Amino acid sequence: MRNLFQFLFKNFQYLLFIILEIISGYLIVKESSFHQSAYINSSNQLVGDLLEKQHQVKSFIYLRKENDSLAAENARLRGEQPYSLLSIKDSFFIVTDSNKRPAFKYISAEVINNEVNKVNNYLILNKGLKNRVRKNMGVICDKGVVGIVKDVSDDFCVVISLLNSKSRVGVRVDKGNYVSMFWEGYDATTASINDLPKHIKIKKNDTVFTSGESWFYPPNLMVGTVKDYELKNGKNFYEIKVKLSNDFYALKNVYVVQSLLRAQTDTLLSKIHDE
Repeated sequence: MRNLFQFLFKNFQYLLFIILEIISGYLIVKESSFHQSAYINSSNQLVGDLLEKQHQVKSFIYLRKENDSLAAENARLRGEQPYSLLSIKDSFFIVTDSNKRPAFKYISAEVINNEVNKVNNYLILNKGLKNRVRKNMGVICDKGVVGIVKDVSDDFCVVISLLNSKSRVGVRVDKGNYVSMFWEGYDATTASINDLPKHIKIKKNDTVFTSGESWFYPPNLMVGTVKDYELKNGKNFYEIKVKLSNDFYALKNVYVVQSLLRAQTDTLLSKIHDE
């Protein structure tokens, strides 16, 4: 207490000056409509700026949650697209589109590690067993094929990238035959096809789609376009370069493909092989 009195006594003149300044300012604002308006505008601007900063901070905090929600919604909507539906057939008729049933579901995920400069590249996704991700599931994105799940832990999975010398994707060129597309290991924007018969008519910029011959990927998903092709003398098959529609350098949001009917076909095949 003694120190407080000493401080007040020592700085009495300065404190009195500050108090008088505050009182003067209050009286000026109170008695002058111009100063009052300026004060209100200034205080409103300050409060507005503070609220805007607060909103930005909150938006940043909730952005991740909103992104996850949007990704999940996109995965649900993707499962309702025509290429994710399977026509129900029997001996007499084909059921119309309204009675198609889903053949694929999609699990949204984010790429947390992505290799593009090696001969055998891999990705790591932030989804695993807890999210129903299993080995040998396909992975796609909005612009095409990404790869196939190789290993899975509780929270993560490793994906064999399309940019891997071991990768093979069943595709078709426009409306042509089903063929195999692979990566030669040096250009992250280009893949190759070497088994399209020469009697098939093709041209540059023809679209390359997934064939749907396996349960890794849904059929008719765009993979890329014909960049260039060559038919060498004495050869029966084209050598085709495919410009990939997917930008592997910018991969972020992907979808793990969950086949709803694969278990049935796997069971039937195992019975055949056991005979």
